[in-house]
Amino acid sequence: MEQARTFALSDQHRAFALEDDFDDNENASAGWRRAEEMTRKLGAQVAQSPDTLKALLPDLVSSRGSRLHILGRGLADGCNDKREMFEILRSEIERTSPEKRNISVFLGFLSASAESDHSFYNSTLDSLVSDDVLGEWFPIFQTTSTIDQRGIQRLHEALDLGKAKIHTFQNLAWGRAHESINDDELAALLKKILSKEEGLGVTMEILQMRFHGRNDKSPKISNNLIAVARDVLSRHTFAEKFRGQGDHDADLADIACICLNGEDGIPAATQVGQKLAKAIMDQRVYAFDYPRLLDSLAQAQPIVFLDVFLGGNNIEETQRRRMFFYDFLMRGNPLNQIPDRELLSWCEKDSAVRYPIIASAIQPFTKSSESGKFEWKPVVYAIFEKAPDLDAILERLADAIWPKSWSGSLADILLSRAVLFQELYDHENAKIRAWARARYSDLQESIQKEREGEEQRGRERNERFE
Repeated sequence: MEQARTFALSDQHRAFALEDDFDDNENASAGWRRAEEMTRKLGAQVAQSPDTLKALLPDLVSSRGSRLHILGRGLADGCNDKREMFEILRSEIERTSPEKRNISVFLGFLSASAESDHSFYNSTLDSLVSDDVLGEWFPIFQTTSTIDQRGIQRLHEALDLGKAKIHTFQNLAWGRAHESINDDELAALLKKILSKEEGLGVTMEILQMRFHGRNDKSPKISNNLIAVARDVLSRHTFAEKFRGQGDHDADLADIACICLNGEDGIPAATQVGQKLAKAIMDQRVYAFDYPRLLDSLAQAQPIVFLDVFLGGNNIEETQRRRMFFYDFLMRGNPLNQIPDRELLSWCEKDSAVRYPIIASAIQPFTKSSESGKFEWKPVVYAIFEKAPDLDAILERLADAIWPKSWSGSLADILLSRAVLFQELYDHENAKIRAWARARYSDLQESIQKEREGEEQRGRERNERFE
């Protein structure tokens, strides 16, 4: 009994020395495996000792022991009648206060039973779908073995009955549980989950894990599952309560990468983009809450992205600047995901309006990997050639030189960026050459003033310390 308490009921995630000559150099994973082997053997011994089992029962269904699952496997190994043992455990958890109930020992018992007595396993899971005590956890029980056709039917029954809490279906996302379910069958399940209250987040989690790690060699995803994925993205509201949830952004981005490509993805991409743009403009969320999703939208549907976030008549210039300059100063601009030819093609459809918009929204310069110096991006030179109003372009580029937030010396930052104007001294367009020289001269004056201000502030700080 005391060994069982130590190995199974302790909430400490430790591996124990099991022999006097325990090798101090044994790695942690090997020690953990040995502890699990001992715990399973102890479970089999407990199953053969009614008095010990009776004494431990309250803790088996209520404690948060780190190896209760393994002890449950041992109980299945050692008992003479699995159905009787299961009923003993069930009766005990029924007597336990709901807030204290823990099903870990059941999960271990069922997973071992699935390997040794499939008939018992199936009949037990059939009954658990509608069980008044354990039915709320049914989806978790179903993941104790490979989900076959019978298991899929049970999951549908559980959704129809409504005893299982919707969040427990999230377990289909974990431990590769969903992989035995084909795309169309998974799509049917997800549509039903999506129809339930709070089913959106659960469906999103399952889809994200389904799509995770895909590559060019992965099998094609069925149209039905793609349709569900688009529905999930379209339903997302970008509510304020999700602010700062980086993983949530990653889930949406991974789904978007899979389902928003091609002409069929345009309606969903438009809907998602419009909702996110409105949430940002209403300041319910910030663009930097969803950097990966914005990147995915820009990659999958560049024209839709430009139309929604830059082309809308309801978007003010200050809002565009806040979205694409301030919010992405340190995280990268989603417009970086759009090829130059797409940017220019979009601008050409309304050149007088769109070229200045693009000039103010893009990150116009980058640091050379070879020289380490700042240089204009190639798209800037293309804009110089194509924009009908060059003055409007130059005005926005001059403003982009100044950082909107920084650390360290502003004078040093401006000095490193001054080379951008020098780069244009020999440009073929006389207006650009003159503009570059004038701006360079103005910037040198600003650098000198800023340097003097920094030195003055430094002296004042030193004097305060003295």
